[in-house]
Amino acid sequence: MKALYTIPAIVLCIIAIPSFLPAQDQVKYIDPRIGNVGQLLEPTRPLVHLPNQLIRFAPDRKDYFDDQITAFPLSIVSHRLGQVFSLKPSVKEVVPESWQGGMTWDNELEINNPWYYSTYLIDDEITVEFTPGKKTGYFRMQFPVSKEPALLLGVYNDGEAQWKFLSPNEISGVEIYHGDIKVYMYGVFSGSGGDNSRSGLVGRGVIENGQVTDKAAIVSAGAKAWIRFPKGTGQVEFKYAISYISVEQAKEHFEKELTGQSF
Repeated sequence: MKALYTIPAIVLCIIAIPSFLPAQDQVKYIDPRIGNVGQLLEPTRPLVHLPNQLIRFAPDRKDYFDDQITAFPLSIVSHRLGQVFSLKPSVKEVVPESWQGGMTWDNELEINNPWYYSTYLIDDEITVEFTPGKKTGYFRMQFPVSKEPALLLGVYNDGEAQWKFLSPNEISGVEIYHGDIKVYMYGVFSGSGGDNSRSGLVGRGVIENGQVTDKAAIVSAGAKAWIRFPKGTGQVEFKYAISYISVEQAKEHFEKELTGQSF
């Protein structure tokens, strides 16, 4: 009888041990990759986000076995119903087809924690890092210094969307999610776009009528925007905030959370 009572007591002690650990020691046991391959049901995503907050992030790919990342969403609104605002880093010339195709990654070169994400895009030698705020997100990207880095911005949902450069290093966006829900974005780049010596375009613009232009704004279904940085720009940061009310409120979130904050 003594042995029968001892076994449950041992089990209870083992279960209770983690609750006595400091919070910073407990979170290291969280593995967001568990369940990322689904045989019958929708697989889970390795979400990077603070508990019960607005910004939820995971690379856009089929599942953990897929070796291609198509883009990085600025926020995942719903596990099954999708995401908003896509970001794709590139070192190639910006053409209308640049938004298509995937970016090869390696499982062994990815770090995935609830508070931090990092991956290495093998073909273009780009390191992408991300860390979430409550209503904000923060990307830090390392590019080969021999290339001209570019960021390609797009949307995921049908309906009229908008991109607008507010200044050489500020951008706003609007995307209609799930048919009738407007999502607003305000973002800041760590630098301004440089000149594109090959085409004569300034270093930022939008896609209009299937053509790369240097216009500052676009309103259309599937709206796309781009910004290119001067050759030798090894590091690019992009900080942004999301709102379901307005671009102005997104900017307020940005200023409240990110003013004076480093990655």
